[in-house]
Amino acid sequence: YVKLYLFLYHEAVVLGLLEKAFFTTTAITSASDALVDLADYCYRRTVFLNNVDPEKIDEEPQTKDEILAVTDEQRLDSQKLKIDFGCAMSALTILRFLSENVPSVPLAVISRLLSEQDVLLTVIPLLDSCPWR
Repeated sequence: YVKLYLFLYHEAVVLGLLEKAFFTTTAITSASDALVDLADYCYRRTVFLNNVDPEKIDEEPQTKDEILAVTDEQRLDSQKLKIDFGCAMSALTILRFLSENVPSVPLAVISRLLSEQDVLLTVIPLLDSCPWR
């Protein structure tokens, strides 16, 4: 299960690096056409955030017996949920950076986010539910 966890963790590391890089307009400008795929990924992650129960993410076994009763598969599922949530939050940050730098983002990306995926309608429920709390 360690290998599976590392595989999941690599996604979080890459998104963390992209999150740091896209803080600057220069990185967004140089990414150009690759932003279409990244925008699709960010959209899928915002949909995930709308469907996940935030209370389920922080569930941890409390007693010694509960901790010993957890199987490796359950532990991996819990870790996967936490990593997916972290990736979704990073994707939301990347969407924010894209929206702040609209003049530098290719028109194809903006068209895809607004017309095809309608990202605005996926972000509005997040403002109500605040899953980051």
